[in-house]
Amino acid sequence: MTNLPDKATPNWMVVATPFSVNEAAIIVGRLKHLGVPAMIQNDSTLSSLGIALNGIVRVVVPEKYYDFSMAALYPDEDIPLLEDGLDEDDWDDEDDEE
Repeated sequence: MTNLPDKATPNWMVVATPFSVNEAAIIVGRLKHLGVPAMIQNDSTLSSLGIALNGIVRVVVPEKYYDFSMAALYPDEDIPLLEDGLDEDDWDDEDDEE
């Protein structure tokens, strides 16, 4: 028997520090929807009420999912989004028709 860490156990990394357990649950749900195993790490004394008082709420993921999780949660603003085919004028025309 040894005290060395098991190589099969992933190294968990923090991807978000929300203000409440409820906010953390939303983030974890989004990551799990994307196929990322995520969990809430809560050191709060009032965690049963969903309040992070005297403690910190963290969302953690395995190290191999860290980069993907950060890109999903905090997208790069410099990367252009796909256009929807409508211009601002098209939206104004639709509002005028109503």
